[in-house]
Order: sequence, then structure tokens, then C-alpha cells
Amino acid sequence: MHKPFSEGKVIAYASRQLRDHEKNYPTHDLELAAVVHALKVWRHYLFGRSVIFIPITKA
Repeated sequence: MHKPFSEGKVIAYASRQLRDHEKNYPTHDLELAAVVHALKVWRHYLFGRSVIFIPITKA
């Protein structure tokens, strides 16, 4: 069975500051915005590949 290159390892982080209007967003919406941001940043690496996003949040 083929194992992914980075199985179980973090391969990248991304962050940005929240805009003023985003500070009132619920957590679910902020996590979705983070996924969208990551897709925009790394789209040229991800094109044509299968990707799994695992958001790391402190609850």
C-alpha cells in the first residue's frame, strides 16, 4: 500500500490577521475562511492533487 509522503506530519502553516469586520464572525466561519485562504496561497502546489485539511483549533 502506498503511504503519503507526509503521513501524520504538518507540512505547512498559514496565518493572517483578521479584518475588523471578521472579529465578530463565529468560529466555524473563521475556520472556513482559513481554509479558503490556504487554498488561495497554495493553489499552484495543490492543483491536481488530493488534499486533506485538518484545522488545529484550541477549544
